[in-house]
Amino acid sequence: MSHHTEVKVEISDPDVLVQAIIESFPFPITKDQIEVHSEQQDLINYYGKSTHKANIIIRRANRFGEMAANHLFDDVGWTIGADGQQIISDYDKQYRSLGDSFAKKLKQRYAVGKAKKEARRQGYRVKEKSIEGKVKLICEKSW
Repeated sequence: MSHHTEVKVEISDPDVLVQAIIESFPFPITKDQIEVHSEQQDLINYYGKSTHKANIIIRRANRFGEMAANHLFDDVGWTIGADGQQIISDYDKQYRSLGDSFAKKLKQRYAVGKAKKEARRQGYRVKEKSIEGKVKLICEKSW
């Protein structure tokens, strides 16, 4: 019998989150297209109105190159901290592949990135293996 464990991930490391976004985002995106702010900034919707605030932001003008010039999409963002959250409009979730599967992949990539960073900080070499959507980390201590 299989056992599944859901791990609550506290989003606390902006650098790891940015890398997880790059690895998970359903469209090509670079680090230069992701804003990182220590203080939360406004997210702007389709109508040019501020709807929420976030620390990590992908502006709608940066999201899909030339298509984004039409301002058809809302900004997306993430807050940092114990109550960290992902802020994505229902439209983008449904029509831009930013729904539950994206959120799950992003959370997984963040958790893996954070674990790898911590293991390396403690002097381990880290190898990552992915099998059927699951990630296995192999940590070896260098003596």
